[in-house]
Formats: sequence, C-alpha cells, structure tokens
Amino acid sequence: MRYKIMKNILFILSAFLLSLSISAQETVAIDSSSAAEKLVTSGNFKCDSAELYLKKNDSKTANKFYNAAIKDYKKAIKVEPGSFSANYRMGIVLTKTKDYKNAVISFDKALTIDAEKGDPFRERGIAQAGAGKDSLAIKDFNKAIDKNYNDYEAYYHRGIIKGKGRNQALALEDLTHAIESKPDYKEAYLLRGKIYLNTVKDYVLALNDFNKLIELDPENLEAYS
Repeated sequence: MRYKIMKNILFILSAFLLSLSISAQETVAIDSSSAAEKLVTSGNFKCDSAELYLKKNDSKTANKFYNAAIKDYKKAIKVEPGSFSANYRMGIVLTKTKDYKNAVISFDKALTIDAEKGDPFRERGIAQAGAGKDSLAIKDFNKAIDKNYNDYEAYYHRGIIKGKGRNQALALEDLTHAIESKPDYKEAYLLRGKIYLNTVKDYVLALNDFNKLIELDPENLEAYS
C-alpha cells in the first residue's frame, strides 16, 4: 500500500514539475518577444532625442543618441531575429547616420519578414538613393507607391531623383502628388518652387510655392531667397 501511495505521489510530483517546465518555456518565449519590443521602444526614444539635437545643429550629440539606439536595435534583433520593427527601425537609424549599405541590409531583412508593407520599400529607396543607386531607389519608390498611392515621401524622394534629369515635368508631377497627399509638406513646396524658378522659369508658380512655404514656415530663409 505504501509503495502505491509513494508511486502516486511521485507521479503527481513529476507531472507538476513537467507542467512548470512547459510553463517556464512559454514564459521565456513571451518574455523574449516583450524584451525585444522594449528595446525597440527605448531605441525610438533615443532617436527622438537625436532629432531634437539635430534641430539645434548639434550633430555630434545627435550621433551619440543614434549610436545608442543602434545598440538597442542590435540587442532586440539578437533577442528576436524575426522582429519586423527591430530590423525596420535599425534601417531607418542607419540611414540617419549615412550607413546606407547596412541600412539596405536591414530593410532587406524587414521585407523578408513582411513584404506587404510599403514603408520598408520607401525607406530602402531613400537608403539606395543615399548610396547613389538611383535606379534601384526608383524601383523601391514605385513599389512603395503601389502599396500606398498616397505615400507622399515616396513621391517626394522619387521627384528628387527625377529632378536630376532633363525632363523636369516628371519631377513636378511627383512633387505635386506629394503636396496633394500632404498639403503642408514644406520640403515639397521648396523643391517644386526651385524647379519652377530655376528650370521652368515660371515665376508666378514659383512665387506661389514660396509664399505657401512662408505661410507654413515663416523662419525658412530659403523661401525668401
């Protein structure tokens, strides 16, 4: 009788320990994902701080925050290699630091995880343009616009590249799309105004864009030049 009782106790204890082990494994998986997301979030905060220092023209301090953010994203990717947000955010901050080659690699990984979003295509295009690979950048901007017809940043950056060529009409078309999608897009008004002024020689349209820019940003000195 005692043997049976001991056997039952051991069986119950083994089952209990097994359930604890399974529960611990599940907890580790949840904690792993949560830890990665926390690291991504902390990196975002550091990028926000970097942007504040950029507005103060303190690029040295801004780069310190960007580099700290990169460390967080690397940790997040190590914890959760399949994290879209970690790879995507890593690519963005690498572009900010002009490490275009590794930025493209990060966006490649993000798109491997989720190719349905248009943002990684746009951001990879920006990195490709930074690296001087305009044809690849155009392809990425086209894909981003296919995913989101109102992606004003994709239109704007594609317009920059098209503005380098002889056919300024294509550049103006993209910049107009950007402004239609985002009516307060200051950078697009400035660039379109410059094309109207310097290339098309349409001073009325140029003046309209510069006046709109002054309305949106009275301290923008380029609008007065």
